[in-house]
Amino acid sequence: MEICVFCSTEGSYAQETKTYMQCTICKTPCCYDCCLFNSLNGQPICKLCYEIITGREKKNAIP
Repeated sequence: MEICVFCSTEGSYAQETKTYMQCTICKTPCCYDCCLFNSLNGQPICKLCYEIITGREKKNAIP
């Protein structure tokens, strides 16, 4: 069993349960509920990486 770093929920990699994910960027373990998904490819991203990515996008959009 793995433990989510955001809410401490225990889960597993089993596809049928989908309770445990791993960020594809930083490899941080996170549960399905705390994980966000890349809209381009559907891969899981943790909350911290998502904030960094979206923060950079917003910053780059400002002239």
